[in-house]
Amino acid sequence: MKKMFVLVLLVPMLTIAFISCDADMRSNLAGLMGGLGGNVYIDNGLVEPDTAAAEAAVAVIATLGTAGSTTTASDSASATIFGLTEVDLSALSGDTTVLAPQSEEEQEELKADIATTFASPTQTETLLEELKAPATDEQKAAVIGTTTVFNAVVDELANTLASTNPSLASAIQELALPELDADDEISQGDLLILQMMTNLISNTVATLNTVSSNNIGGLTDAHLEENQDEVLSIVDDAIFTAQIAEKLSGSATIDFSGQIDLVALLENLNKSTSREAIVLTDALEDFLAEDFDEWFADLV
Repeated sequence: MKKMFVLVLLVPMLTIAFISCDADMRSNLAGLMGGLGGNVYIDNGLVEPDTAAAEAAVAVIATLGTAGSTTTASDSASATIFGLTEVDLSALSGDTTVLAPQSEEEQEELKADIATTFASPTQTETLLEELKAPATDEQKAAVIGTTTVFNAVVDELANTLASTNPSLASAIQELALPELDADDEISQGDLLILQMMTNLISNTVATLNTVSSNNIGGLTDAHLEENQDEVLSIVDDAIFTAQIAEKLSGSATIDFSGQIDLVALLENLNKSTSREAIVLTDALEDFLAEDFDEWFADLV
């Protein structure tokens, strides 16, 4: 009983003593506690950190812009590219190699590896360092060509929507990127972001074709309202890609998050008060509040 009484007294005594510590002492103690907060086995080299997800993502990214992950676009005043018809590609110089949109399975696998990676500080550090590596000449050529084609698709999609849905057209136009050339430094991180953007615009075209019965030019708010599950997936893709671009800001030069007007896009696609729509709206508000770490932690 006496021991229990001593322990009960000890708690408030230690609390008072800690509160009365000066700022420097509390700071030193906090630093010590912070230092003990990591994985001591990894910190002391006793156990190798698990970097499987980061390594898997790096392996996939290394293949982007190479044979098997690209397609060819030709200089034409009316071409079909990324699922959209009548795209003006006359700005190209002959046949040009561009990134091909990934399949749904490939997209989900890459997203999963990236999300897993950014949930771990060790894996995040590994990935960010790897993505600083410069793109190969083959990859660089694909990135430059893709940027031109991507902007042409954005222009055509915006023009197609202009008469029936001008506000959505304007929001989509904000996806356009600054043109790149051979003098620009292009990293593996840039390659990843542009691949995700290519996937996004391709998915957007496919979704809008589906909800409008292959008549994007006739897309109405009713089409959007009746197909919110499909439409909101576009916003989900956009937010995820913008988040990744923000994380890669030190490993890439393409400014995706500064290019897309997420508020306008969400306002023009969200025609529902469904739970899914509300969840995406809340996620967007967190993103715009620059609470990145909290938003991403909730995501994974």
